[in-house]
Amino acid sequence: MQFMGTVTKVEWTNPHARFYLDVKDARGAVTNWNFELGSPILLRKLGWKQDSLKIGEQVSVEGYLAKDGAKMANAGKVTLADGRNIFAGSSAGDNPPRQFSVEHALRNLRQRRKTAMLISSERRSSW
Repeated sequence: MQFMGTVTKVEWTNPHARFYLDVKDARGAVTNWNFELGSPILLRKLGWKQDSLKIGEQVSVEGYLAKDGAKMANAGKVTLADGRNIFAGSSAGDNPPRQFSVEHALRNLRQRRKTAMLISSERRSSW
């Protein structure tokens, strides 16, 4: 579902960051919606900063409604006032694929091999 509104509050806390939007419906009535994001650590990896969303800023959000009908949604993508799209890091499934995953995996593998070799050489030297 698509939402457009004004940011009223931002909570940069674990386990999930949240922000609140005043959204006008077709009749002009304003409702405050709660949007869940990913964890602050994941958001930083996706390019977010604590001040990425500013109170009073107009933003657009693509998200998935709460099943219980509450004015809550799991955010998938947030379009900021300057037009930038930032993925929300939530379980909504709209996050971009990790572009660094192969490099990250190779770096991890090299580090594990180095650690294993160090442990192995330490054991041999203690005999």
